[in-house]
Amino acid sequence: MALARALNKMAKTATGTAASSAVATLSTAGSYALPELSYDYGELEPFINAEIMQLHHSKHHQTYVNNLNAALEQYEGAEKAADVAKMIALQG
Repeated sequence: MALARALNKMAKTATGTAASSAVATLSTAGSYALPELSYDYGELEPFINAEIMQLHHSKHHQTYVNNLNAALEQYEGAEKAADVAKMIALQG
């Protein structure tokens, strides 16, 4: 029951703003950035360890954002070079 309350609180907090509920937000520099969490890493303890939350957000989730930015850069380069095969390969 306490886990359900904690998850409900997290969901309500996370959907409070558009940036919080997004996977990644577009920065003014034109690349994507990992959004800050609207709750503390330790807020779901004892059900989910704060260290696990921190690792998931700052390492695992950040890797997805980094890979998205790298793929977009490569796609832009392929587009400029009119390399259709590379553009198709990068769509995945």
